[in-house]
Amino acid sequence: MPAYTYAQTGDIDSLKSLVRSDNKILQIQAYTELCWEYKFRNADSARTFGKKAIELAEQINNDSLRANALHAVGITYQAQGDYKEALVYESQTLALRDSEKQPIKVADSYNNLGIIQDELGNQAEALAYYDKARRIYEKQKALEKLAGVWVNIGIVHKAQKEYAKAITYYKLAVDLYRTTGNQFGAAACQSNLGSIYLYLKKYDSSLLYSQIAIAYFEEQKIRQFLPIALSNAAIAHDTLKNYTQAIDYFKRAIQIQREFQSNKELSFSLIHLAGIYAKQKLYGDAKKLVDEAYTLAKASGIKEQQMQAFHLLASIAEAQHDYKASLGFIKQAETLEDSIFQLEKTKQIATIETQYETEKKEQLLREQQLKLTQNQYLLIFLIILFFLLILVVFLWRKKITIETRQVQAEREKQFQIQLTSALIQSQEKERSRVAKDLHDGLGQYISSVKMIINQSEDSVQKQADIILNEMHQEIRKISFNMMPTSLQLFGLGKALQELSDRIKQTIRITIHINDLTDAKRLTEEEETALYRIIQEWINNSIKHANANEIFITLSFEDGKYNLMIEDNGKEFQIEKAKKSNGNGWKNMISRIQMVQGQFNVDSSPAGTTFTLEFFVKEV
Repeated sequence: MPAYTYAQTGDIDSLKSLVRSDNKILQIQAYTELCWEYKFRNADSARTFGKKAIELAEQINNDSLRANALHAVGITYQAQGDYKEALVYESQTLALRDSEKQPIKVADSYNNLGIIQDELGNQAEALAYYDKARRIYEKQKALEKLAGVWVNIGIVHKAQKEYAKAITYYKLAVDLYRTTGNQFGAAACQSNLGSIYLYLKKYDSSLLYSQIAIAYFEEQKIRQFLPIALSNAAIAHDTLKNYTQAIDYFKRAIQIQREFQSNKELSFSLIHLAGIYAKQKLYGDAKKLVDEAYTLAKASGIKEQQMQAFHLLASIAEAQHDYKASLGFIKQAETLEDSIFQLEKTKQIATIETQYETEKKEQLLREQQLKLTQNQYLLIFLIILFFLLILVVFLWRKKITIETRQVQAEREKQFQIQLTSALIQSQEKERSRVAKDLHDGLGQYISSVKMIINQSEDSVQKQADIILNEMHQEIRKISFNMMPTSLQLFGLGKALQELSDRIKQTIRITIHINDLTDAKRLTEEEETALYRIIQEWINNSIKHANANEIFITLSFEDGKYNLMIEDNGKEFQIEKAKKSNGNGWKNMISRIQMVQGQFNVDSSPAGTTFTLEFFVKEV
């Protein structure tokens, strides 16, 4: 709803008595006031009063009063949707006010010209006029009028679907209206916000703002602005399928629009109400309303609403299985659509032609200026080119340096991985050798000693036998920890099960091994690395997290080997582990890098999950 610059009120009977006055100035003012009072009630009567005021002002050569009368007549056309006539009258008003040096009234005309251009679909021209009005209002500190401009700018942004900008300008307007205590202005903003939330599909918000505006307008008996808020509420109810409420709101809006002869808004409401009737299969009522809407839209030259009317008529005919009539309406709608497109194209061509003529007149001056400055431009170009060449060389050298460093860093990384791998393999081979020597060498000696002791006295035999058994178990334990034979013979799953059994013999903990790899064997290097990683993580879970249950899952899919270890211990502090002086975490990371794996630790007070995945080598 555009914010008009001002509205006139007064006692109509008193005004009619003043037109019989001998004082010409009082007569002109009275006729102008009557034009304002009748602009929404009876547009023809309003224009009669307004044109009489213009005539009398011309007789006494009073441009100020004549401008006011022209403005009032222009608003009567504007209220009925005849924007071309409104533009003629408001342009004449601006010329007179500008010559009279009346800044506030000049701004009023700029504002109203912006409204008219917006209604004609010329948003760029509308914003230009609004900006001129805004500058004057700000300079003159006319806060309420400035608020009206903010509202109008918001309306343009809403039409351009820039809803966030529109809301910003409405909020600026609301703040100013609150500052000045203008409740009507605030209510008008509420009505516009209701409209915006329709486009944002926030129908409950639209209803809220629209109903606030409706309540204020009804309380203050401001009927001319009620239809827009009523229509917004009706559309929201229609979308929410509250058809009874939607029909009620549209009927109330239509009644007021008929009173004030607001043909464009009336046509809009009739089409929407007809659409609701069509949804309810009340085709007779719907067709009657849409016919009236088309007549009004055609009389006002509003082609878009004519096209909407034809589309709705086509839909109604199709629903009644009258496909021939439906096709006819669709063709008429398409013709109008082509006409609208052609009209826009004509406007664009006219704009281009105007620009061409302007540029043609300025071309000679530009050529002269170009000749005077081309040497300077050439010099500037050469200087810029020189610095660009320097910049290109610098960036190229920097790129080469970065790439060289990256290659060197990658080489160093690979070297470190290879070095670590070689070191770990060497350690594991040495462990394997020592474990074998312990098991085979010392094991045989212990067996021999037991045979000798078996020939001695019973008491000595029993004590020695116990000690030798303990020694044998300890040697087997050391040998297993250094390199479990089951890992080499049967693979990772069996080795982990043996590790689990040994741990459970000394500690009250449950370790579940879930091997889903179908006994898939890895390389000796990979199996050893994976075993040590699991061994270290189990040690951490027991020692630091106080876990009493651990789940280990092995799986193989799409060439990737996957490990997951879950425990129910305390939260794992990964940053603390990274900063630790111990070698456990560092050795585990080295083995992960050796198999080129990717790992993740997800920890909480409820427990920790460690996952590792890597592509396996061909065995």
